[in-house]
Amino acid sequence: IGMKFGVVSHNVETFLYASEGKKSKNAITTAFLSYRDYRTGGFTKMPQTEDLKLGLAHFQDYQVDSSLTLSASLRFDDFRISPAILDSNRTGRFERKQFHGFSGAFATNYAISPDHQLGIKFLKTYRAPSSEELFSEGPHLASYAYEIGNASLSAEEAYGAEISWDSHYED
Repeated sequence: IGMKFGVVSHNVETFLYASEGKKSKNAITTAFLSYRDYRTGGFTKMPQTEDLKLGLAHFQDYQVDSSLTLSASLRFDDFRISPAILDSNRTGRFERKQFHGFSGAFATNYAISPDHQLGIKFLKTYRAPSSEELFSEGPHLASYAYEIGNASLSAEEAYGAEISWDSHYED
């Protein structure tokens, strides 16, 4: 079919676990770095790109008392896409892109009794578009589709809330 794909990825991730205190537990901090050199050829019209992702996240549980637990998380992402050529096709203009944003969540879990718990969660998520979503124009062999990107896409953000009830029963 006349296509060529080459992907080289390098990923580094570190985790830091904090010891439990009187009220604090499950504290985790992580940092990550991801580099991807994406090269295509043939009938695909997507430019070669270098992608760099950086991130930092933290999660923490806090035991208020024997029946109430609070949890919080926060994550920062920075994503940079650098096309090898600054050109355009019908997806739009190939240019360097940088996206950065925060995701986070806050949750409460209240034990009404040993067998019943009520949970409430609020969250905000963030996701940057991939280089394929921005610049691809051509056949995608794995999905048997012809994909056309959109170089003017912006990052996605979503907000959510959740209420849960957890019950345990024994026979």
